[in-house]
Amino acid sequence: MPDAWNRIDALAFDSVGDPGSEGVELTRVLGLIDYVNRTVLNRAETEQTVQRLIGSGLVEETSLRYRRTAAGQELHTACPSTMPRERASWIETWLRDRVNCEPLTSWTLPTDRFNSAVNEYHEEMRRLVERYK
Repeated sequence: MPDAWNRIDALAFDSVGDPGSEGVELTRVLGLIDYVNRTVLNRAETEQTVQRLIGSGLVEETSLRYRRTAAGQELHTACPSTMPRERASWIETWLRDRVNCEPLTSWTLPTDRFNSAVNEYHEEMRRLVERYK
């Protein structure tokens, strides 16, 4: 597993909920990454991304819902852009320059929960395509 920040980490970080929220489901995280980067991550890639964000103290997970920590919110608020691709680039640079990447390798993503999130995301996209045919 690479112990270095990347664009996917920045996109995942940007997609999670604020500290006071109940967080967002994995479906939303996968959806934003696909929307901006045109890729759906596999389970190992998703798990490694979340391990880096949680281990570095930027994101917390409760019942497979994700939200930023107070430290993560400071970074999120500092980003000057509102455009997803620009935000991802800015956040990735900030992470690489200022945040020590410390994956929490003890955190795991259950295969069934990942598969459920991917299936749910694909169903959401199918409904959108049908709606706008």
